[in-house]
Amino acid sequence: MIEELLEAIHAAPDDDAPRLVYADALLERGDLRGELIVRQCRGDAAHDLVEQHGDAWLGELAPLLTASVFERGFL
Repeated sequence: MIEELLEAIHAAPDDDAPRLVYADALLERGDLRGELIVRQCRGDAAHDLVEQHGDAWLGELAPLLTASVFERGFL
C-alpha cells in the first residue's frame, strides 16, 4: 500500500490529496512524518517537528542538507 501511495504522489506532485492519504497511513503507523505532511500541506507551521526529527528523516543526507528543505513533507 505504501508503495502505491508513493507512486501516486510521484505521478501527481502538485496534488496534495495523495500526500494527505500517505500522511494518514504514516500516522496510523505512529510515524510523525505524517503530521509534517499534513501541517505543511495546510500551510501550518511545522518547525517544531522539523527541528526535532528532521535529521532522522534526512538520514544520510543530514550532513549535506538542512532540515528546512522539506516542502509538503518531502524533499
